Amino acid sequence: MSKLLIVSHDYIGERMAGVGIRYFEMARALADQPGIHVTLAAPSPSQAPECLNVRFIVYEQKHVQLLAGELRATDAVLCYPGMLCNLSSVLPECLPVIVDGYDLDILEQLVVQADRLESGVDAWHRSINQYVLKRGDFFICATERQRDWWLGCLDAAGRVNVANYRVDPGFRHMVDVVPYGIPDAPPQPVRPVIRGVWPGVSQTDILALWGGGIWDWFDPFTLIRAAQLLRDSGLPIKFVFPGPQHPGPGFQPSRHFEQFRQAAAEAGLLGETILLGEWLSYADWAGCLTEATIGISLHYDHLEARFAARTRTLSYIWAGLPMVLTQGDELADLAARHGVAFLVPPQDAASVAARIIDAIGLYQRPDRASLYRPLQDRFVWAKCVEPVARFMRNPRRAADALQHREKA
Repeated sequence: MSKLLIVSHDYIGERMAGVGIRYFEMARALADQPGIHVTLAAPSPSQAPECLNVRFIVYEQKHVQLLAGELRATDAVLCYPGMLCNLSSVLPECLPVIVDGYDLDILEQLVVQADRLESGVDAWHRSINQYVLKRGDFFICATERQRDWWLGCLDAAGRVNVANYRVDPGFRHMVDVVPYGIPDAPPQPVRPVIRGVWPGVSQTDILALWGGGIWDWFDPFTLIRAAQLLRDSGLPIKFVFPGPQHPGPGFQPSRHFEQFRQAAAEAGLLGETILLGEWLSYADWAGCLTEATIGISLHYDHLEARFAARTRTLSYIWAGLPMVLTQGDELADLAARHGVAFLVPPQDAASVAARIIDAIGLYQRPDRASLYRPLQDRFVWAKCVEPVARFMRNPRRAADALQHREKA
C-alpha cells in the first residue's frame, strides 16, 4: 500500500471551482485504484463533500508548515507549483514530488498583469519555476501541447539528461498527460436549477451556457455583440452565466467581470438576454448542464489560449452539449474533429452568431449523443489518473535526483 498526499491550493466543498474539482475527483479516482491510500488536504474553510472515499484534512493557508507531519508520513505528494514552493521548508528531501502543471498560471498572469505599470509577477514566476523544475520528480499536465511546454522547461533546467533518459527514452516517466476528466456516469440533475427558477427563463427558451468564470483571458464582450446580432432573429435565446465569479471566500470580482456587466447593461441585454447568477454548488452543476441547449467559451488570441485546457469544454462534452468555441486550443480542435464543436476566429461576433445557429441545429439532431461517446469514454477520471496510479505503484525520486544524492 502506497500513500499519496494531494495538497489542493483551492477550496473544496459544496461550491468548487475547476482546481478544487480536479483535486476532489482525482483523489476519488485514485482511491479506487488498488494499493493506493489517498489523503486530500485543502485550505480552510474547506469541507469534505459527501461520498468522499479518502481521508480529508484542512490546513490554514498561512500555516502550511503544519503539514510537515503529513509530508513525513506519505510516500509521495501531489500539488500545484506554487504550493510546492510554499511547502519547500518542510519538504523531506527524499520525498517524491508530483507536480500538477495543468493550469499554466504564468500565462494567465501575463494577461492579468500586462496593463499594470509595475508588476513583480515575472520575477515571482521565474523564482517558482526554478525551484519546481529542480525539485519535481514527476510532472503531470492536461494536454500533449502542455507536455511539450514542460519538456522544454525541464530541458532548459538541465533535467532532460542521460540519467533520466536511461529510465525511459520517451520521458513519460517524467512528464505525462493527466487531463481534466469527467464522471463516468451522465450528469444527473437533483432539482431544477435555471429553467423555471431564474426570473424570465422558461421551459422552452434556448439556453446558451457560459460555463465558468469570466476571467481576464476570456472574451465575453464578443458574445455581447453576437447577442445583439441575434436579438432580432426571433430566437427565444438566453445567455446564462451561472458562475461568473470564483466561489472561494476572499475572492473579489475581477475588473473584467465588472466591465462585462457594465457593457451588457449598456447594450440593453443584462437581465433579459444575458443573465448573471451565482456560482452553483457542485451537485447542481449537473442540472445546469442538462438544462442547457449549447455551451460557449470565447477567448482572445494570446499565448494562454494555445496551451489552455478549458475545464468547461470537458463539462460540455460530459453533458453532450454542442459547443461554440474560439479556435486555437487543443481541446477545441479535438471537439471540432469529433463534430461536436463549431470553432470561430477570435473576436468575430458575426461568426459567433452564425455558429450559435449551427450549434442549435446540432442539438436538435436525433443522433447527437453518439458523437460524444468516444470523447466521454476517453476522459473519464479513472482513465485520466492512470499515469499517477502507475507512478504510485513505485513512487521514487527522479533518476538524476537520486544520482545527485548519491554523489553528495
